[in-house]
Amino acid sequence: MNINKAITYSLLAHVRNSGKLIQGPVDVFIPLVKRTLYILNQRGVSKGENITEIKKIFDESYSIDIPIPVLSVILQKIAQETNKVDENGFHIYQDYSFWIKDYVFDEFEEQLQLSKREAETVQKYFEQFCKINNKVIKDKTSIFDFIDKNKSSLSKYLSNKVEQTKRDFTIEAQFVDFFKKIPVAYDFIKRVYLGSILSCYLEYQPENINTNIELVLDTNFIVSLLDLNTPESTHTCCKLIEVGAKQGYKFTVLIDTIEETQSLLRHKANNFDHVFLQSKINPEDIYNACVRRKLTATDLERIGDNLQSTLLAKGIYTLPNTTKYKNLAKVSSEFSALRNVRNSERAALHDAIALQYVKEKRGKRISEFEKVNCWFVHNSNSHESDFKGKDNNLMSGYQPETIKGDELLNVLWLSNPSITKNVVTEDVSEIGITSLVAFTLNESLPKTSVIKELEDNIQKYAIDEVSDSDIVLVSSRIVNRQLKNIQELNNLANLDTVAFVDRLKKEAEIQRKDELAQKEGITQLLNALQKESAALKNREIEYQNKIKSIESEESEKEEKRKSEIQRLTEKLKKEKSERLKLENKIIEEKREKYIARKIRKSKIKILVLLGICILIFLWSIIYPLYKSDWDVIKAGELAKSFKDNYVVSSLLSIISFIIGTVSAIYVLIFHNSSNNEAMKRGVKVPDDLKEIK
Repeated sequence: MNINKAITYSLLAHVRNSGKLIQGPVDVFIPLVKRTLYILNQRGVSKGENITEIKKIFDESYSIDIPIPVLSVILQKIAQETNKVDENGFHIYQDYSFWIKDYVFDEFEEQLQLSKREAETVQKYFEQFCKINNKVIKDKTSIFDFIDKNKSSLSKYLSNKVEQTKRDFTIEAQFVDFFKKIPVAYDFIKRVYLGSILSCYLEYQPENINTNIELVLDTNFIVSLLDLNTPESTHTCCKLIEVGAKQGYKFTVLIDTIEETQSLLRHKANNFDHVFLQSKINPEDIYNACVRRKLTATDLERIGDNLQSTLLAKGIYTLPNTTKYKNLAKVSSEFSALRNVRNSERAALHDAIALQYVKEKRGKRISEFEKVNCWFVHNSNSHESDFKGKDNNLMSGYQPETIKGDELLNVLWLSNPSITKNVVTEDVSEIGITSLVAFTLNESLPKTSVIKELEDNIQKYAIDEVSDSDIVLVSSRIVNRQLKNIQELNNLANLDTVAFVDRLKKEAEIQRKDELAQKEGITQLLNALQKESAALKNREIEYQNKIKSIESEESEKEEKRKSEIQRLTEKLKKEKSERLKLENKIIEEKREKYIARKIRKSKIKILVLLGICILIFLWSIIYPLYKSDWDVIKAGELAKSFKDNYVVSSLLSIISFIIGTVSAIYVLIFHNSSNNEAMKRGVKVPDDLKEIK
């Protein structure tokens, strides 16, 4: 990888961590494309016939190949954004031609320059580290190729691309491991790692992710989950369980895995006091976890006895009957392949059983990662290459049955947006780099059986001749790959014990001298690092201050804008209130007229009724006069006869009562102010005459 790509990866991580513009998977590339348009504009390019002209500058500037469809989507977003502010900013047309006018974008220019200085610093210290360790390197940027290695590993799941080349990255892994506690280098390395993962979005656009997934856990995963591996491995496995549980995943473990794990813990307990070299060479060895946690052989036995209940408490269920899968495994090609690389036939059969179970759960071979419903999840750096070697699916475009815990976590982080709530970018970088370093260093170690044989030979022939410190020095030479042919040393022990002891002492002395020489070089390197760290820190502070200044100016502008918006809002609110009052006043006048009209109609109805009653009453007086030819005396006699008539008398009484009642009602309702107001309130008005709220 050239240094330019490393800088690009660092910038991608910075964009992702800053949270700016990030809404979808490809949005992390928007600033890079904007800067490409700015570069074109600076070169005097204002229009083009096709966006391939933009792609060419993008690829040259960042050393990554952006697909045309992805570039098109990003350019459409940029056009929509810029044209909201300035119609003459940037346009892209249906035929993929484009037009740029006065396009300026320098938001991440300072960060780009800072990343460039950091990349050069890391490369310089890598060269010095190699020199101190007497390593000759042909490619000075191989440290960045090493970090990018994980992208190739993820590609086999995301885009079915398999890495064909085989390179030794031991010195690069040692460099990263050494610089873990030195922020000036390690922070940049983490950003490059994260950026390399983010670049996978150019090849992989996640959609319709399957959440009905079963994870079948391997022995080494269980051991890590029990905190009997490195703290980093335990963190990875616990994080995967945590994330998977929130996504609704199902966690299972074969009864064969339970038995294998218990057998492993019993074996470690039985040899607890007879192992020294293994733990010094392999940091993932259970004995190292025992030292760290101050566990005894009895503690290991207790952990093994309580294994099933411990896993159940973590939501991991045991599959008790695996006879069917065992029978299938015994005649499988996977079993034949694994027998050649495993330490025992039992271990090979166990993995083959798990693979058969996963195959049946899937039902068929699957090409797309997001459609996989079952995985055999392991956490073994030493067995990773075994799984790769046996899996023909990798070469045929299908998803493998196995996946490493940290790789699954990385792919989930990429493919499922909701995962990011539970897995922060710091976790992704830390977990991934730690696993990458561990795998690379373990890959170069001799087989466990060879180390065990060497330890047995030391116990037999050199325990009284070689000190513990010398054995530690020998183990360092093995770890650093300075002592490679361990089997030759074992053969020497069987042929000539004296020569064997002398060889151990000689190797220890060589390592002692090397470490003294390296100590001086490392001290100088650390002193230079401190100065460089201080300088970079000052530059970063300047950069952050500049950002704060810009943000402060933007904040002031935003406050002014908000203040103006508030003023206009208040003005609009006041005008609206005044308009509402006017409209309600007009409506009130109409409503009052409507109510008055309704009350007037009610008055008329009562007066008509009263008039009818009065006419009837007058008729009862006039009628006797009329019948008596207007003779009052005769009329009185006639009226008396009417009065004596029960029916007529009753009718006249009723009419009199009605007249009195109606008159009283009229007076009470229409000539009493409180009753009159109550009547007004009782009038039902139409909706268009009601007050507007």
